Amino acid sequence: MDLAKTGAVVTGGSGTIGRAVVEELARAGTDVTIAYHTDEDGAQAAAEAARERGVRAQAVRCEVTDPAQGVALVESAAEFADLGIVVHCAGITELQPVEDVEAGSLSRSFAVDVEGAINVAGPAVASMREQRSDCAHAGAIIAISSVAALAGTVSIPYAAAKGGLLGAMRALARE
Repeated sequence: MDLAKTGAVVTGGSGTIGRAVVEELARAGTDVTIAYHTDEDGAQAAAEAARERGVRAQAVRCEVTDPAQGVALVESAAEFADLGIVVHCAGITELQPVEDVEAGSLSRSFAVDVEGAINVAGPAVASMREQRSDCAHAGAIIAISSVAALAGTVSIPYAAAKGGLLGAMRALARE
């Protein structure tokens, strides 16, 4: 895949890992759609840094837990550039030992990490297949997880969500 001839969506693109992904994609010549939830300034800064590398970049607010917003994000990205890459960096880091797990934190972690990835990957796969129906390699879906998915950590919500994300992406790869 020629990265300079494709577009990418990076969820959580205003965060530390997401911003690094945006910068690397821009370095490779990829036009980037940066999805953010609350940090518009961070997303705009990431977009500006990408533009300084000579690519097109846009920041789009998206609540990845909402399937309709996932569809809208993918539509915006596909209109902006030839969508071929999705990198899911959106996630919640709530490091809590089991006795301190707050009500709803497990649900929030799963909603963003797992459901959010699927809410964007589903429409992205459909878009990529439609755009590239004549080639064997339609695109790439990448999800940033954690060693906590395999080894655990001091936070059940975090480790469980990252493990769920790993399982979901393995299932998607088999499709």
